[in-house]
Amino acid sequence: GRNGGADAARRAEFEYEIPVADARAMLALCEPGLCEKVRHVERAADGHDWEIDVFHGKNEGLVVAEVELGSEDEMFERPSWLGEEVTGDKRYYNSCLAQNPYTEWKLIMEFSDVIQNRYACKKFDGTPVAKEALDAILAAGRLAPTAKNLQEQHVYVIQSEEGLRKIDELTPCRYGAPVVLLVAFDTTNVFTYPGDKYKSGVEDATIVATHLCLAATNVGIENCWLNFFDPDKAKELFGLPENEQVVMLLDLGHAADVPAGKPLKNHTSRKPIDETVTYL
Repeated sequence: GRNGGADAARRAEFEYEIPVADARAMLALCEPGLCEKVRHVERAADGHDWEIDVFHGKNEGLVVAEVELGSEDEMFERPSWLGEEVTGDKRYYNSCLAQNPYTEWKLIMEFSDVIQNRYACKKFDGTPVAKEALDAILAAGRLAPTAKNLQEQHVYVIQSEEGLRKIDELTPCRYGAPVVLLVAFDTTNVFTYPGDKYKSGVEDATIVATHLCLAATNVGIENCWLNFFDPDKAKELFGLPENEQVVMLLDLGHAADVPAGKPLKNHTSRKPIDETVTYL
């Protein structure tokens, strides 16, 4: 990714020689920890120089590429070997890697980052979802609260060629995702609320689905919540039990590097809180 910093893609850098004694004095003020890496410089076809850091030691296996631009909106050509952009992800800063090495990373983000970063991805690159990530997502759904702890949800993992073909029959909104979760619930195992008008099934399944999509973001898997399909047709296509009702589909995968794979331009737009919250 490009250089990160306090303002994500932009930071100040000061590069000039200083006396050895001054350098040692500054190093003494630093937190303990060391990043071992070898830097290579590769000139791209468009003339930009890419600094490629190959890490060793406790950060073995990590390779980070940076390109320095004159401004945030300067255009540049993405080399074919370039991977996921991590601009602004503090985990990749040298200071963070020294304290929290790559080999010791856990699949976890700050909750505030999860709820801010999650978005509906409308184009996936088709690369597989790692089993470890999928297991973590499903485990989060299992922990979701349900009325009376009835746990009436049933999550179907659709990743076979035949299963994905059926999803494409249901909806045009798979967007190339290699995994789709179908969330249903057992209509015979629900709680009826006072007044006998409402039952817990749909809301409990929705809570489970919310856990699933946030957990996906937490482990670096983009996702898209789908209701643009006929639930009855989904039930028929997949041969679900008579007592189950389908609530939603959840696309899972890695975002494609195209506009549709990124958040919408209005993604961060929110109404003032006093328009959506009232104190009584």
